[in-house]
Parts: sequence; structure tokens; C-alpha cells
Amino acid sequence: MELDATALLRSKGFRVVVSRTRQSTVVRLSPAMASGGVLTLQGSHDDVVARDVCANDAHASALVGIYFDAGSSPQNAGSLTAYDAARPFAAANLRLATLVQHDVLAGMNAQGWDIPDDGVLPDTSLGSFVGDPSSGGIAGEAAAYDHLLLIGPAQAGYFSTPSQMPGAVIEPLYLTDPFEGSIADTTQGQMVIARGIARAMETFLQPAST
Repeated sequence: MELDATALLRSKGFRVVVSRTRQSTVVRLSPAMASGGVLTLQGSHDDVVARDVCANDAHASALVGIYFDAGSSPQNAGSLTAYDAARPFAAANLRLATLVQHDVLAGMNAQGWDIPDDGVLPDTSLGSFVGDPSSGGIAGEAAAYDHLLLIGPAQAGYFSTPSQMPGAVIEPLYLTDPFEGSIADTTQGQMVIARGIARAMETFLQPAST
């Protein structure tokens, strides 16, 4: 979907930078960042931070993260988009997230898929962490952060290089829902989502009318 959306936007003349083009990390891994082929807490943190650095170095005008959701029940379903309200450009974050949520959901439901609208939400309701916060260190810092690292603000001692442009994170489908997972697994489903993302980005980035 990332690569499909990239191609669509580039065909319209936009410059698009992606943090990765294959199943890989963005950051160069050190021995402390992975164990048994799995990223450590530090490795996971540094890999997301590297995506912000990539966007900042590219002087991007907007940042979109594409993720899929998972739930404890197969009945968990729906599309949601997150934004951060604590940034100086919070209003632009909300506008971008609203466009992405609307265009992706409208595109999917135009196919008759009837995906629930889980809304446009502040990332403080979605921040997550793993590990035992009581153990201190990075697990405790992550638990205290309460934002999505990709689009959230700086936090002393934990995160010093936040994104410097409006951003949103879309979770278009639940992979744990059999129907939604089947959509995500098809070329058609992926392209429908990519078209929605590209359409939203095109609207967000177009010059303001005078």
C-alpha cells in the first residue's frame, strides 16, 4: 500500500520519500537492538525514531504512517486514524487525519465492504508499550510517554527528534477480523486503501486557493 500510494502521488508530480521499501528495519541494527531475530524494546524505539529522522531529513511537508490493527476478538473491526493534539501544528494534524480517514474509508465502503468507522482519535488514547514499566529504563519511559512515537512530541531522556511536520497514522483494517484480513491480503484491497491515502495527501498538500 505504501508503494502503491507512492506511485500514485509521484504520477501527480509529488515528491514522496518512504522510510523503507521492503520488510526490513529502518535503523541500522546494533547487537543491543535485537535478540533471537526479534527487536528489543530499544531496537523498536530506535527503529520508529529513525522514521521521524528520515522525514525530517527529507524536509517533508506531511507524514503518514500506515499500520494494521489487531484485536483480542475476531469481532474487533473498523478503520481509525490517529493524530497528535500536543504538537504546535495540531490543527493541521487533525485536518490531515480527517482527510485520510474519510478518503480511505469512503474508498473501501464504495466497494460494498461496510467497514466500521472507528473515528479520528487523538494518539493519547492509542499510545502503547510493551515490557514491564516497573522495571524502569526504556519500558518505564515508554509507559509514561502516552503518544504514538511516530507523530508525538519530544520527551526529555526518551525522545529528542520528533517529526517536524503534520502527521497522521491510519489503521485501515483489523487483520484479526477474518473479513477485514481477507481484504488486506488482496491486491484490490491494498490498492483501494492506497488510492484513499493518495487522494487525502493530494488534497492536504494542494496550494490554498486565493
